[in-house]
Order: sequence, then C-alpha cells, then structure tokens
Amino acid sequence: MKEILAKLVNFLILIEEVETLAADLYTAYQQRFVAEDEDVAYFFYRMGVEERGHAALAKYVKKLVKSNPQSFVDVKGQDIEVDGLPATKAWLLGRIISISTASVNDALTNAFELETHIGEGYGIIKLSSFVSHAPKIERLLKSLTEDKEHTGAVTAFAKARGITL
Repeated sequence: MKEILAKLVNFLILIEEVETLAADLYTAYQQRFVAEDEDVAYFFYRMGVEERGHAALAKYVKKLVKSNPQSFVDVKGQDIEVDGLPATKAWLLGRIISISTASVNDALTNAFELETHIGEGYGIIKLSSFVSHAPKIERLLKSLTEDKEHTGAVTAFAKARGITL
C-alpha cells in the first residue's frame, strides 16, 4: 500500500509541476505581449490564473492523500500512470525558454498543443477506475481531468484573430 500511495503522491506532484509550468508559460506570454496586444496579454493572463488554480488543486489533493492514507487503501497501482508527465514538463520548459521570440501565432499554437496533449485530461490516468476507489476526492480530480474548456478557448481566440491551429 505504501508503494501505491507514494505513486499517487508522485503523480499529484507531477500534475502540480506541470500545471505550474503551464501557468508560468501563459504568464510569460502575457508579459511578452502586454505592450503590443492587450487582448492577447489578457487572454494569456486568464489562462495562467486558471492553471495556477489547477496547480493549487493538485497540491490540495496531494495533502488529502498524505493526511488520510486510509481513504486510498483500495487504489490500485495500475490506475496511476505518470509516464507522460516528465516529457510534458520538458516540453513546457523548452517553450518558456523561447518566449522572447514568440509571435502571437507561436504562442497560440503552443497553447493549443499543450492543452490538447495534456488535454487538461491527463489521459495517462485511468480516472474512472481510480475515482471509484477515492470518492472523497472525485469532484476535485474530475475538475483537473475533465476540463476541456482550455482547448476550446484557445481555438476560439485564435479563430477570432484569423489564426488557424
């Protein structure tokens, strides 16, 4: 059981890190475009705020797991897969480094890639199986894993600006 709880905590740490890096990316884009395009800057500001909220939520769920391990005794190790998260972190770091030369098109393309690949859905977790063993945090996890609004927001914003993603 300790191994599975450690894997779950590691998964939540990685989610928190990815969400924080996504927020950092969006904040950097907001700062990059604030002088030349207020609408773009505000769009990325809002995205950054939401990602920080997701990071805080992951941190809170991690705290719940650590403080109430008995609530997670039925969680199975195969329900938690972290394989894609380190690559996502590396991808985000690469995008943050190249902010100063990014165009609006680049920024929106990167945001679309980020939101579709991590999909805010973390397709790497078998949520239905996991949630059935952890009903106390079901709503919290679902808000992390089922938020598909960011992909739609990026697509709509790009389309309104005549950018095809």
